Amino acid sequence: MKNISSIIILAVQVLAFGIISLVFICRAPVLVVTDESFAALYGIERVKLQQIYTSLGLFRPVKNVELADGISEDVLIITLQEKSANPYCVIFHSVFSSSAEYYHSEYPDNLLVLLGGKFPEDSLPAADETFFIYKTDTELDLYRAGLAAGTINFKDRYVFRLSQIFEHQDTVEKKIIGLTIDEFITDSMQNIFSRGVDENAVEADIIYVNASSDLPNKSIVSCVVYAGFSDVFFERNLDITTILFSWLDPAFTSDNIIAIFDDSPWAHALPAVRMAEKKQQTGKIPSKTLIFSERIADNGIFRRINEDIKKTIN
Repeated sequence: MKNISSIIILAVQVLAFGIISLVFICRAPVLVVTDESFAALYGIERVKLQQIYTSLGLFRPVKNVELADGISEDVLIITLQEKSANPYCVIFHSVFSSSAEYYHSEYPDNLLVLLGGKFPEDSLPAADETFFIYKTDTELDLYRAGLAAGTINFKDRYVFRLSQIFEHQDTVEKKIIGLTIDEFITDSMQNIFSRGVDENAVEADIIYVNASSDLPNKSIVSCVVYAGFSDVFFERNLDITTILFSWLDPAFTSDNIIAIFDDSPWAHALPAVRMAEKKQQTGKIPSKTLIFSERIADNGIFRRINEDIKKTIN
């Protein structure tokens, strides 16, 4: 009798799992549009993991669509149709802005999200009832990066002060470096970064430079924040604690890079679809922040930085 009950329970569980799986498979998918070079930069395994994570979060299939460079509008439509004739939502990045507008003109009833990144609003198309424009919340990202940089600076000053007490060495003045290497980091954004630094740092100085070659003597640098593309992305021999704003696969980065702010299409897909479901025509999404605990020797500093990246601007 006991064996029969166990078999019945197992059968019910298998049936329930089968029904749930069938419902999941039959739901209209989300399409995330990237280009052929994206996977090489982001990491093929990362794409697969984000695809699974987003699918589970939305409880519907999420498919990756890789577009070839210079793809024609007709081929674009065919490529998307091959993935799904009736998608739940299609997500484009701003690099495919014209393609997104063309797709919207052909299928105005389909939900479409254009991720605007850091581009100014006047350079992006107009949103409507089914065409949603979501930018990266760069202000919040810079605030959190500033908090993290301030935490790192505090740690460095503490170490130097101990050295001065016990070894009678002069304290070396440390600086926080915010590296603004593109035209999208405005003065107000720099002020927000400074505010984050000031909340956690001890008498920290902040300088802004346009290239890594403009950095001062590395011995006075406690942390560098790169808020755009940089020649340090693939540098394996960095000797300064670094925070990157990048889509780059962490496996390709130096051990001195302790955090990455990721605003890629895969990082933003889940919150973007949820915003689109609410018919929110415009909005901002903060980057997904990756902190590498194995690259931070001090567990206390890791915990503080982990708290920093969850804070909001008051």
